[in-house]
Amino acid sequence: MSDKGFGINIPENYVPHPKTEEERNELVKEVRGYQRPKYASCKYLYTTFVDVKDIKLKKNSGRKRGNDGRVLDTVGKSLERGYKVGKLPPVMLRKENGDLEDFLINGNHRWLWYSANGYKYMLIDVYDINEGYDEGDVMDEVGLLWQPQPDGTSSNYDDYKARGIAWVRRQQEKGINITQNMIDEWVETFAIHEIALTRYNLKKNILNSEVKDSFLTNYTRPQVVRFFSNCNFTILDGGAEITTKIVDRLFEASQKVWLRDFLPTFFANAAKGIKTRLNFYVNTTNINTADEIELLINNRLDELDGIFDNLSSVYSDSEEDLREYLVLGSRPPQIVDTDCYDELIRIRNTKKVQEPVKYESVNLLELTYQLLSSNFGVNENFTAQQAYDVVRTYRFALSQFKSEKSYRGTILAELQALRDDGRIYFYPNQRGTYCLLR
Repeated sequence: MSDKGFGINIPENYVPHPKTEEERNELVKEVRGYQRPKYASCKYLYTTFVDVKDIKLKKNSGRKRGNDGRVLDTVGKSLERGYKVGKLPPVMLRKENGDLEDFLINGNHRWLWYSANGYKYMLIDVYDINEGYDEGDVMDEVGLLWQPQPDGTSSNYDDYKARGIAWVRRQQEKGINITQNMIDEWVETFAIHEIALTRYNLKKNILNSEVKDSFLTNYTRPQVVRFFSNCNFTILDGGAEITTKIVDRLFEASQKVWLRDFLPTFFANAAKGIKTRLNFYVNTTNINTADEIELLINNRLDELDGIFDNLSSVYSDSEEDLREYLVLGSRPPQIVDTDCYDELIRIRNTKKVQEPVKYESVNLLELTYQLLSSNFGVNENFTAQQAYDVVRTYRFALSQFKSEKSYRGTILAELQALRDDGRIYFYPNQRGTYCLLR
């Protein structure tokens, strides 16, 4: 088997990932002897191991949507066997002062695998940028054109288009007037492995596209939690003990999380005078542009506003404003060339939602029904005790009950109303047992 475009024979065998310094030195000696492509934009210096903690998940230069879980699975199948003999390591650039950059030109999915599987070190090739070229040129050549093929994943149309737009932007920043012939030459250089139709569409669309696309960085939840920790913010899950006046929570913004994941702990904390700082991150696998990150976060915030508005209408005479217990937090940096990757990005609710979010009218009976629907499936049986437990956190945060008996009597009355409305069924021969009908 051979790497596409490399002309290098790669034997189908693996060696164990090195664990000791001696084993790492042996692998470095082996890999230093491999043949490498003669890049125009950069030159090979040496091969070494670096601490995985010194690498930031900053850029995936050949990927428009950042890092992808499906791609990670593909790469992981090879890495689980060991280090593939003949395989060139990821590329890292050297700075002018001799230090290494803290991001990879390619190989982010390999870095993700090493990080997730407890490896302390990772093998990399170190390169210098050649005179007359810049970092973006290296990304185009190494991260796009020479993206490893056999056990990696090839670039696709969106990857080429996004890199082409980035190239146009760089030339415009240099004051260069871009022509169609220049676009054609770029496509024929860096998309040479693609079919003619793909190259035709790239030539047609790169110059005509508005240069708004930015590369996106994808994170797993543990990586985001670690990023917040490095910025001195501790993300806590629902069951954790809270010893501060403000607790930091983290949610993935493409998911509607409020009823089941957010509100129970939020109400319980508010009842104790604890404020919740709301932080987000976005899985970039299913979005296309940087604008969608802000859009998704604002959608979630608008939904929460709708819930608070409806609760306020029910409790118009309440002296408590639940919004006082909510603090807008931050998100990790995910937009390359826009976000600062050394700090968290503050969340701003700009209200620039493209389509209005519709909310159902919520009163106490409807809230009880929504909670039951969120916890029990259609035709699933539940007991009155289970209903008490599901609704309890919300209602004690919102209502004043003289006793537990008063609370249970209120919920039983609501269960009867839902039964009369045909939404739940009561088993007459099974005391205290119900079934959700719709």
